[in-house]
Amino acid sequence: MIKWPRSLATLAVVLGASCAQEEPRACQPPRADWQDPPITSASVVEPPPFNRITITSDSRIRWNGLAVSDEQLRTFLKKARDYPEYDVVLTPEMGLACSTLERVRDEMQTTLGCKKGSSRCVESATAQ
Repeated sequence: MIKWPRSLATLAVVLGASCAQEEPRACQPPRADWQDPPITSASVVEPPPFNRITITSDSRIRWNGLAVSDEQLRTFLKKARDYPEYDVVLTPEMGLACSTLERVRDEMQTTLGCKKGSSRCVESATAQ
């Protein structure tokens, strides 16, 4: 049987305890004043027009599938503001940085003026 020095055993306990303190993996839920995704049915022939913002698991932002910078996202949102018939749907993937999600939500809120009842901001279920 190996006898470990007391200081080494104490260090192992301290290191083990620090590993258990992980940051929460879940981001905040969608904002209450945004609308829920539309429920589709067999009677709907064509879904309503929309633009999709996807935030990938590595926190990259995409606008309708195209990778965009924060500045490009701002430009697209300003253009989308001129087309009220188009909703903007935010789809976050699991594992993304919550700070990126909040930054995009803030930009959508500010630029599009999202409000309950007249909101153009939609957050769909998290993409897998």
